[in-house]
Amino acid sequence: MILKSRLVKVFCLLVLEKLSIGSFQLVSEGCIETKKEVDPLTKIKLQLFPIDEVTRLGLEKDGLNPFLELTLKARKKISSVIKHIHTKWGGSHIAVGEPMLLPYDTHLRQSPMSRRWTSKDSSISAGDVYMAVQSPAIFRLRYLCCFLMWTFDC
Repeated sequence: MILKSRLVKVFCLLVLEKLSIGSFQLVSEGCIETKKEVDPLTKIKLQLFPIDEVTRLGLEKDGLNPFLELTLKARKKISSVIKHIHTKWGGSHIAVGEPMLLPYDTHLRQSPMSRRWTSKDSSISAGDVYMAVQSPAIFRLRYLCCFLMWTFDC
C-alpha cells in the first residue's frame, strides 16, 4: 500500500512537471477581461472531464464514474463545485490532494497553462469561470486530483 501511494505521488509530480505548475496564474475577479456578466440566476450545465487517461482509468478502477455533469446557478461558487468533486471522488486511490479545475482545452502536453481554479477561489463563481473560458456553447472543464507537493522519506 505504501509503495502504491508513493507511485501515485510520483505520477502526480510528473503530471505537475508536464503542466508547468510554476507558471499557473489564478483567475480572479479582476482578471476576467470582459464586461459581460452572466445573470447570477441563470442555470449553467457544467461537464467535468478527467485531465488524462490515467485519471479516468484510476477512477473507473475504483468503481467511480470519471465524468460528471452538474446543473447549477451561475452564482454558485467554484470552490463549492470543487468541494463536491472532492466529496464524490476523494476516496479514490488516484485522488491524491485537492482537486483543481482547468479549461477543457488543457492537455498534459501543453505548457504553460494560464488558468486554474481551486478551493481557494472562494470569490469566483461558476459564471465567472464560464466567462473566463470564453462562454462556450458547451461548458466543459477538466479536473486534476493531485497537485500538492510531497516530500519523500526514502
